[in-house]
Amino acid sequence: MAAIFPKWSNRVTLALIVSGVLGASGVVAGMWYYFTPKYTRVGYKPIQPVGFPHSTHGFGGHLQNVDLLLIIQQINRDLGVTILLVEQNARAALSVASHGYIMEQGKVVLDGSADELRDNEDVKEFYLGGAGDQRKSFKNLKSFKRRKRWL
Repeated sequence: MAAIFPKWSNRVTLALIVSGVLGASGVVAGMWYYFTPKYTRVGYKPIQPVGFPHSTHGFGGHLQNVDLLLIIQQINRDLGVTILLVEQNARAALSVASHGYIMEQGKVVLDGSADELRDNEDVKEFYLGGAGDQRKSFKNLKSFKRRKRWL
């Protein structure tokens, strides 16, 4: 049997294991190095024309909210620039908007002038903190899914 297989063939298994471990270590080291932010920062990051600190979402004070909304309103009025404002605070958005769209689950369910939307009973109930003088329980609050009256 010794004449069929040379002596070096006894070390082939060990050599395969060692080279596999070294190869895997090299792959891990390469991924560790090349998947750092230095190498993965790709794409395009535009400079915002109006810096938006997200202060209307509660991260800043009320004064900053008012200032930001006044700046948006002034740009629209003085420069005649149309501004698309995507805002979760409906009261703040409708205070500076001339026209609005209300979206539910990715679909526009209601649109109109800001005054029409502010006076709409459904908008008052869902987005502006209740409709009328009655204080409602959350258990009895109507939901879009049950009602389907938007469309």
